[in-house]
Amino acid sequence: MQIAHSPEQQLNIERIRAVEMGRSVVVAATTGISAAIDANGVVVESLGDGEVGSFVYATPILKDRTPASFIAPWLELIICVFTLITLAWLMLAKPSDRQI
Repeated sequence: MQIAHSPEQQLNIERIRAVEMGRSVVVAATTGISAAIDANGVVVESLGDGEVGSFVYATPILKDRTPASFIAPWLELIICVFTLITLAWLMLAKPSDRQI
């Protein structure tokens, strides 16, 4: 069951993502809203929910990275390493050492 405002909500999430990353975003949806969104979050082209059609949007090719796309993989790695160390400690430590 689909909630009535779900396609608009998803489109707004993608608009925020475009502004956050400073990049154009193209959303291709089989159900819902398909759209081309510029880096400022403005919907440039769109097909509404249930509308059949197509459009062409030329996205700019950028080579630089945003701070978020640079930091995220390192942050994920640090969290994974911390989690593995904690799990190893919990599995190898004596029950009396586990007291917090």
